Amino acid sequence: MNKIKLLKPLASFIFLIPFIIYAQVNTSDIIGHNKEVLETFGLFGSASISPFFTLFLTSCASRMGFSNSLLQTNPLLGSDLVFFGSLFFSIITTFPNLLKMFRPLGLAGQVIEDWLVIILTFVLLTFSITEILGIEIVDRAYAVPLSGSFILVYLVAIPYYIIVSTVRFSADLLIFISPIPLVDAFYDGFKKFICFLLVCINLLMPYLGLFISAIIFFIAYLLYRKAKSKLYYNQYIFLNPAVKKLFGKQAPLLNEKVKMALSTQYKNIDLAIKILLNEAYGPFKKKSIVWLVKHENGLLLYQKRFMRSAKIVELSNDISSSLGLREELTHYSVIDGSLQINFLINATHKWCIKAIETHLDITFLGKSGIVMQLENMKQGCNIFNRGANNLLSRF
Repeated sequence: MNKIKLLKPLASFIFLIPFIIYAQVNTSDIIGHNKEVLETFGLFGSASISPFFTLFLTSCASRMGFSNSLLQTNPLLGSDLVFFGSLFFSIITTFPNLLKMFRPLGLAGQVIEDWLVIILTFVLLTFSITEILGIEIVDRAYAVPLSGSFILVYLVAIPYYIIVSTVRFSADLLIFISPIPLVDAFYDGFKKFICFLLVCINLLMPYLGLFISAIIFFIAYLLYRKAKSKLYYNQYIFLNPAVKKLFGKQAPLLNEKVKMALSTQYKNIDLAIKILLNEAYGPFKKKSIVWLVKHENGLLLYQKRFMRSAKIVELSNDISSSLGLREELTHYSVIDGSLQINFLINATHKWCIKAIETHLDITFLGKSGIVMQLENMKQGCNIFNRGANNLLSRF
């Protein structure tokens, strides 16, 4: 099984061979006349760590007169729009990461930044069409035609950014849930430093930069599946409640969008909450985030998918009639008597947990050991404070 996983990146590379053949058979000519494409590949590593900061550093190099194939064929990099825009977004995405209380905003900004980098790649590659800008092109007799280069870079960029950014964002969430106050600022500074080194290496030694970017991808690919499950767990249990609390919002007992999406198939929907499957169930993988929906005939799991039909799985009556809930420190655990399903409910539903118990006919199994210990400590502190206040009031 592990050998099959290791062969997948090789299969992905084989998929790109037609583009290389389409370019030219002579490899030295490909490298010599397509340096801008290779140098774009070299920037993928730093761009997946900090997209806006990478764009800012590259724009600085272009404005300072640094000359290489990538900068020569992308005049937009040295423009005021790219320079000041990337500087502005680098600052506003960095500042929230310096303070623990604003870290949820920084993580939300990071998600937006990760998706924008794909659009930025598209824009920069589009403006690399130097004929449109009226810039003379040196001999490109052996170069990959622009359409081929464009498609090649974009086909590599999308999976590269998704895989590496997922692993990096999983590490971001681990830093976020750490109790050390200044670790967020040091971590963000470390990322910027690594990003700076990678950009410098790519500009000075583009082939070494390309090699490092490839190493980053293969390491991220091997960690991707585990990082993805950890990401979903930390996002649902820690990040979502933190963001809701920061903006003073609470998760509703009935999500109206889910109700509207299922209203044609199911009637009398009175509960729709987002849950995290702690174990695989049916077509849903372990650590999947899905909607638990109650309708007039029972319960179902619902998951909307991009450009594909939604996943809908009905829960059997045996499961829906034997659910038990236990309160944990950061969430609620729900299992059924036959251990067929096991899912988590995060702290955003704490305000309506009693209503959820009523709607689902859940049996409350009590609190976990650590929660009981914390409550006992809290009660002990309250008793001590009342005793101390009574003692002091006598004097």
